[in-house]
Amino acid sequence: MKELKFIYRLDITAFLLRIIFFAICALSFGYIAHHNISGLTLNPLFELSVNETNILYRSFAISSAIFVIVSTSHLIKALNQGLLRCFVLNKEVVLTETSISSPDNFENKNITTIKYSDIFDLHIQTVGRKHFLNIFHSEGKLTIPDYALPNKQSFKQLVNFVSKKVTTSPIKHFNDDLTYELRHTY
Repeated sequence: MKELKFIYRLDITAFLLRIIFFAICALSFGYIAHHNISGLTLNPLFELSVNETNILYRSFAISSAIFVIVSTSHLIKALNQGLLRCFVLNKEVVLTETSISSPDNFENKNITTIKYSDIFDLHIQTVGRKHFLNIFHSEGKLTIPDYALPNKQSFKQLVNFVSKKVTTSPIKHFNDDLTYELRHTY
């Protein structure tokens, strides 16, 4: 069998699109609040005066602006710490007949290589729409998030391949504090 390789990196486009979206929201709500001359009626629950409506729109604008400021500060912090390389450098998860090699995380250059025989447990953790493959081995734990791979199909392929090589335990899925097991398929 040849090596199976997957690109491992964060997608900066989703991050930037969120910042742009909330910047547009902040500007739009700010503009509406500044030029509003009518109240707002949410039948049958609320009827807001012009002043109350402007306060509501301003609070939306301020909330969106705060999100943009915090996200931008995190981006600047990442640039200062040299973490932006996790968005642009291509790291790889490599699967061979006997082992899996993966970056430890996005911040450093360390690559962890684990023999399938050293793996004693596999978990898939679901948080919202994100899935994390947790590989427990004799040296510790390795986590591979689905959003670090090119697409969801790559994550499924990775999980299926590793689960077929590790026969000591079934994959355990954790979803909203409910545990269920699945063997060899995702």
